[in-house]
Amino acid sequence: MGRIVGDGVLFFYLQDIAIHQDYRGRGYGGAVMQALELYIKQVAKPGASVALLSVKGKESFYQRYGYKTRDGEAFGFGMCKFIL
Repeated sequence: MGRIVGDGVLFFYLQDIAIHQDYRGRGYGGAVMQALELYIKQVAKPGASVALLSVKGKESFYQRYGYKTRDGEAFGFGMCKFIL
């Protein structure tokens, strides 16, 4: 399953991409990503941004779809906060 949150026009966040462990490595993650990318392509306006937080070690999966690791040069490193 996959979930996008945002305003549906300019700001999109890939909140969840989850494949049950019994089905990983069979192309289901790619199929979910293709569907999400198609949706974004259809509704996003020029200048829109898409963000996500990758699980450590899974960055290469998202890089296949054009996502880049933020190095802090142009946009900062990105930030998050966990409430415990």
